[in-house]
Amino acid sequence: MKYKLVICIALFAFVISACGSAPEGSLIREEDSTSVPQGTALRDDDKNQFQEALNQAKNATNLAKSAKSEIEWKAVANQWNKAIELMKLVPKTDPNYQASQQKILEYQKSLVEVDKKLKR
Repeated sequence: MKYKLVICIALFAFVISACGSAPEGSLIREEDSTSVPQGTALRDDDKNQFQEALNQAKNATNLAKSAKSEIEWKAVANQWNKAIELMKLVPKTDPNYQASQQKILEYQKSLVEVDKKLKR
């Protein structure tokens, strides 16, 4: 049973990663959740938390495109939570700090939308 679940999750992740752009009217727009503000430079030594948070947000966006079940929506919520926590780790001295603070707010709004889906 465990192996079937692992296979299903792996297949689900593969299908999600192969999906195209979000359909019109989708819950979350990819460009809103993962874009870096213009003029924001990412330095190699500073971008770890910031870039990883952007990656988590992109994963959440991709998962949300096809999520239907409670388990799938919980996975989306988990990705948003990880993205938020990583953005909170961006130090004030990082050139991406201001952007990270804005992203935290954006990601929290997306998480609220996911929570609404889970409570239906």
